Amino acid sequence: MLPNLNTLTFLLLPSLALSSPLLTRQTSPCAPTSYTITNYLYTTSPSSGATVHFTFQSHFPDPSLIQDAVSSPTSCDAKSPDGTIPNSNACTADRRLLFDLRGPQERGEWQVSHSWRCDGQEWMASTPVKFEPLNCAATEEGGSICSSPDVVVTPLNVRRICGGPTCQ
Repeated sequence: MLPNLNTLTFLLLPSLALSSPLLTRQTSPCAPTSYTITNYLYTTSPSSGATVHFTFQSHFPDPSLIQDAVSSPTSCDAKSPDGTIPNSNACTADRRLLFDLRGPQERGEWQVSHSWRCDGQEWMASTPVKFEPLNCAATEEGGSICSSPDVVVTPLNVRRICGGPTCQ
């Protein structure tokens, strides 16, 4: 025999009301809090192709725990004589900061991959970045020059990198 609906409601509602609330995910001290990207400039030219430039800096809650090549402003540059910016552009010699096309390059859409060490462990984030508004103008030689105000983005897909069986 099925229990009476009123009895179920009577017993179930108080237990649901007393259940503990979901805890919000706490931010790890190893996770960056933001990225600041400044000086964005994208240019095209019939004679020299395309170039992109920006300055990138990461910010962490406790920098003393972090070993990061981009904790101070770091210049990112790529150029292509044929006009198509390639992927996997390294901003640092150790390839700790890379940027790739995420959409048409003239729209200012990039994917930034950032890795660092925290408390002896490897971490990484992969964050889409869209420069908006994009201010573009034609040049006299038939190319274009685009700039954007500085942006601050929240790092996404932040994770500890672990490839061994002893990772916790």
